[in-house]
Amino acid sequence: MKTTLETVDKHKVTVTVEIDAETFDEALDRAFRKVVRTVNVPGFRKGRVPRPIFERRFGVEALYDEALEDLLPKTYEEAVKKEGIEPVERPKFEVTQIGKGLPLIYKATVTVKPEVVIDPAVKHLTVTREVGTVRDEDVEKRLEAMRKDAALLVPVEDEEATVAQGDILTIDYQGFIDGEPFEGGSAEGATLEIGSGRFIPGFEEGLIGKKLGQEATIEVTFPNDYHAEHLAGKQATFVVMIHEIKRKEYPTLDDAFAREVSEADTLEALKNEVREELQKEAEQAADRALEKQLVDALVRHTTVELPEVMIHNEAHDMVHELEHNLKAYGIPMELYYASVQKDHDQLLEEFQPEAKRRLTERLALLALAKQEGLVVTEDEEKEAVATYAAQEGVDPHVLRERLEAYGAMSALRESILVQKALDWLKSNATIDTVYVDSLEAEKAEEKSQHSAALSDETEVPTDERAE
Repeated sequence: MKTTLETVDKHKVTVTVEIDAETFDEALDRAFRKVVRTVNVPGFRKGRVPRPIFERRFGVEALYDEALEDLLPKTYEEAVKKEGIEPVERPKFEVTQIGKGLPLIYKATVTVKPEVVIDPAVKHLTVTREVGTVRDEDVEKRLEAMRKDAALLVPVEDEEATVAQGDILTIDYQGFIDGEPFEGGSAEGATLEIGSGRFIPGFEEGLIGKKLGQEATIEVTFPNDYHAEHLAGKQATFVVMIHEIKRKEYPTLDDAFAREVSEADTLEALKNEVREELQKEAEQAADRALEKQLVDALVRHTTVELPEVMIHNEAHDMVHELEHNLKAYGIPMELYYASVQKDHDQLLEEFQPEAKRRLTERLALLALAKQEGLVVTEDEEKEAVATYAAQEGVDPHVLRERLEAYGAMSALRESILVQKALDWLKSNATIDTVYVDSLEAEKAEEKSQHSAALSDETEVPTDERAE
C-alpha cells in the first residue's frame, strides 16, 4: 500500500492511498462470495452462480461497493498511522481509480488535530495555593447542619394547629381552571414541605395559617413560562384537604448528640473532628483551585487554532452529558428545553465558549505530555481499568473487553496522559502555600469562578501568548 499526504488548508489534509491490484482483486473475490448468496439467476440455485455468468449479467461493478466497504476502513486506518496524522472527524472518500486487475486508488480528506505550540515559560510558573483556615463559625455551621439532618418529624396533635413555614403536610388536592378539573391537577396523599418551592408560586404560601383537617381553597396563576404550555399563564383554583401536619424537632447540641451522630464521646470531641474534616476539605479545595490556576496559566502560554468541527463535536458531547445527567434524575430533555426556552441548536451555540475552553485545555495538556516525553505505562493502564471496574462493580477483564470493543481504550489512555501532564505542571511550578481566612477564600473562589465564566464568553487567544 502506497500513501501520500497533501495539506488542503490549515486544518484539513488529503491522504491518497494506492492499493495494489492483487489485493483489490482478492477483495472482489470476497465480495463475490458474499453477494452471490443473495442474487437470483434463472437456472441456478442461490449461491451457485458461476463468477463469469454473474459478471456478464450484473457487471463486475456490482461488486465494487462491497469490496470498498471491505477495504476502505482498514486501509484508511493503516494510512493514518503511516502518515502520523490525528483525524478529528470521519473522512470524505473519493475513489479516483477502480477496476478489476487495476490498483485501487482513493483519496481521504479529513480534518486533523491542530498544531499546539507551548511557550517555554510554562516550565517556570509561580502560583499561590490559598488554603482557608477554619473559623469557629464554620464549625458551628457544620454542627447546625448535622443537627438539622438528625431532626425528627413529629406529627402535630393539636386540632387548632395551623400550617407554618417549614411544616411538612400530607394533603389531597384538586385543581380547576374555569370551573373544570384539568389533567395532572389532582393528587391524594401528597407530601409537601412548606417553603420547598416544589409547587407553583402561591400554592404553598396559600396554605400558611390553614388548620389541620381544614379544606382550603387557593387561587394561583401558572407562570407564563410553565413547562406545560396548555397551563402557562392560566389562573387556577385548588381545593386542598390537610390530613396531617408534621414538624421537625431538632436535637440539643450536647454530648448525647455527639454520641448519636459520630464515634465521639463528647460534643467537644465532635467539634474537633468537624474542625479536622473542614480543614481537610479546605486543603482539597485549595488543591483543586491550584490545578485550575496551573491549567489556566498553561492555556495562556499556549497557541492553538481550533477547527470548527472540533468545537461543534465537543459542544455535542456536552449536550449528551447534560442529557445523561438529567436522565439520572428522571428529567426528559424535552422538559429541560421547555424550561430554559431553548432548542437543541440554541443549546449547542450556548455551549460553544465552554467547548472551546475544554478543548484548549485538553489539547494543551496532551501537547505538554508529548513535549515532555510522558507516556502511559501498561501498569498505569491496568490500574486505571481496575479503578473504573471497582466503581462499576464489574470484573476488570470484562470492562477492558468492553472498552476495547467500543474503541474507548484510547480515550482512557488520553485521560491518564492529561493527569500526568497536570502532575508535571505541579512538580515544575513554584508553589507558595498561604493560609487565609475561610471567608476570604470563599470570596476568592467565587471571583475565580466569575472570571472563568467571563472568559468563557470570549474567544480563546490564538495569536498571542501571555507574558
